[in-house]
Amino acid sequence: NTDTPLPPDEPMGQNPPDGAVIDYWLASPAQNVTLEVLDGKGKLVRKNSSDDKVEPPKDIGNWPWYWIRPARALPRDSGMHRFVWDLHYPPIPEKKPRFPIAAVPHDTAPDYTSPWVTPGTYSVKLTVDGRAYTQPLVIKMDPRVKTSAESLQQQLSLSMTIYEDMKRVGAALEEFGAMEEKARSAKEAKDIAGEEPEEEGPRRTEGPDTLTSLATSLRTLFEALQSADVAPTTQMVDAVKDRHKAAELIVGRWQAYRKKR
Repeated sequence: NTDTPLPPDEPMGQNPPDGAVIDYWLASPAQNVTLEVLDGKGKLVRKNSSDDKVEPPKDIGNWPWYWIRPARALPRDSGMHRFVWDLHYPPIPEKKPRFPIAAVPHDTAPDYTSPWVTPGTYSVKLTVDGRAYTQPLVIKMDPRVKTSAESLQQQLSLSMTIYEDMKRVGAALEEFGAMEEKARSAKEAKDIAGEEPEEEGPRRTEGPDTLTSLATSLRTLFEALQSADVAPTTQMVDAVKDRHKAAELIVGRWQAYRKKR
């Protein structure tokens, strides 16, 4: 019920709830609480827990800490609680997330790094100290959108391909960075990963893909795919095939190099 007042432990800024509002009530304090969203086939879409690690907001690049919406674990104390699912798959962890310039103090969520779910029937599973409770949840498309269900599913399928590639390339970049810090000389690793030392001046736009350039192109393509509820163009489909092939190649090279270490 979106008209239910927010409990004190779930403050919200000037923004209205930007997703599915899920309320739950605990008769007594719990040791562990999990909230899972499952699709129509019972596949896990999103999971949150009272054990989730959260950190207080801090300055990130040009974004001051007071812009950022604090992360919160699921409450486990007794009483009424509210959780807002943003209708997305799990976000990709980022050291430097991006935030929109249209900020609300203390309530600005980072830009999405995961796809929107498609309209359909889902279920919400609340587990409290091992005891599970399940309720249905129906996600409906904005009636102004006339895009077919098939086109929306195609959009999701392509977005999920890029989403998984973004995760793999991001993980490879994390490993590369850690290796670069520890190695006396990172020249061999840079050759394998296709990385080059950062230089002053414009970003290189031509030449073979590197982990960094591929991560950027994947993110740009993902944002284009998710920018509107429309059928993907043939150019989009071709671009996904191209970037996926590039991700397979460069991640494969990186994994082969790691096995030799």
